[in-house]
Amino acid sequence: MKLRIARIIELIWLIWLGAGVGVPGIEVSAQGRAEERLYREGVARQQSGDDEAAIELLRRAIAARPNQAAAHSALAYSLGRRGDLAGAISELRTATRIDPQYHEAAFRLGVMLWLRGEYREALEPLRTAVRLRPGHPESSFYLGQTLRQTGEIGAAIDELRRAARLGPRSAEIHRALGLALSANEEFEAAVVALRRALAIDPTLLAARNDLGLALIQLRRADEAISTLRAALASAPDDRPTLHNLGLALMQKADYTAAIATYRRLLELAPDDAEGHYNLGLAHKYRDDFEAAAKAFRRAISLQPGLPEAHYSLAVTLLQQAQPAQAVEALRGAIAAKSDFAEAHYLLGTTRQQQGDLAGAVAALRTAIALAPQSPPYHNALGAALRQQGDLAGARVSLAEAARLNKLKSDRQAALFALNAGLKLLREGKSAAAIERLTAATRLDPTNPDAHRQLGLALRRAGRLREAATSLQQADQLAPRRDQ
Repeated sequence: MKLRIARIIELIWLIWLGAGVGVPGIEVSAQGRAEERLYREGVARQQSGDDEAAIELLRRAIAARPNQAAAHSALAYSLGRRGDLAGAISELRTATRIDPQYHEAAFRLGVMLWLRGEYREALEPLRTAVRLRPGHPESSFYLGQTLRQTGEIGAAIDELRRAARLGPRSAEIHRALGLALSANEEFEAAVVALRRALAIDPTLLAARNDLGLALIQLRRADEAISTLRAALASAPDDRPTLHNLGLALMQKADYTAAIATYRRLLELAPDDAEGHYNLGLAHKYRDDFEAAAKAFRRAISLQPGLPEAHYSLAVTLLQQAQPAQAVEALRGAIAAKSDFAEAHYLLGTTRQQQGDLAGAVAALRTAIALAPQSPPYHNALGAALRQQGDLAGARVSLAEAARLNKLKSDRQAALFALNAGLKLLREGKSAAAIERLTAATRLDPTNPDAHRQLGLALRRAGRLREAATSLQQADQLAPRRDQ
């Protein structure tokens, strides 16, 4: 870990020098020439790789003149390169306290806190760095990365787009933007960013793997497979790429090739629980339930807290007409993840088949508490209550299932109307488009896209008051990042 951090700090140093900053001087007076000499010699030793001598010289310079921010920042670099991040961070804090306008100290402090995983603490110095030097792509890059780590995905995307504009030839910046877009489920835009990263640096294996995963999310299995196989051509033993290739092959329903891929992965990493789990899925999709159950059990033995393995084992056991063992597997899934709604639901329906109506009702009520908008859960509870003799309770549950099914149907119809309206707009049929978009907002009043597109269409038609109302509703439902 220390070697990795030192390498990253080395890159930060190169960024500093490459940005045209050079080696900052320190304030010189008649009494300060010796301190300037110590500082300059320390930096020279630092640049030659002699950090031990650099640290001694810089500490002497600081002892003589403690309030020189550049000396503290330079000392921080040598400490960091030797793996003393805590000492480096302390020196950088001192540098930023002495000179709050010192961009490089703020930038380095933010990056070092980021390296230590102290993401929230890194935000303030990185925001300061961006404010002090808004044209510095690396400051925006690390701020964007940090925002993503703290869950501020929209802000991260905005900052990384800014970094990409400032540093259009940086493959790492485009890759980071692609990852942030994927985290926000903007997979089409993620594909564009990741392909741009690879156009800049075709050897960036991680970006190729990330691209494959984004294509899987878009259900473009053929493209994902070719992308991931290209990655494996240069790194045939890369485990994340093998994982994702197996997923793409399963998406294409090429289960034989998926099984071969996961077996290759498990030759490299026999204790990879996720690899055994995915191997089990591939066997299950081929209806080889014995092999699937064996793989799921191996995954569970390696990682008992993997809820999906317990759940998939339960499904496989039910397909083998082994409900009692399936119940035990579902209990394992729920123990690993207490809010696993699907596991509670399947436990309820299995209990119902076994004739344990009280157990079924209890499990189904838990499933509904976790996922109240699921029509099948309400239907199953209604059926169990009816079997139990609670006809009034059954009517309530079945009525709620019917309501939710209608809501789902209306939302699907709203999406269809929205797409039809957009098509009519592209064809220049404004009045018909507005009619379809209005229908979309009636069918699903909670759809911000329908309100926004209706507002834009009304504005183009000169109906400004109605347009303002629709756009206001859209922004109330889903505020835009640019506001």
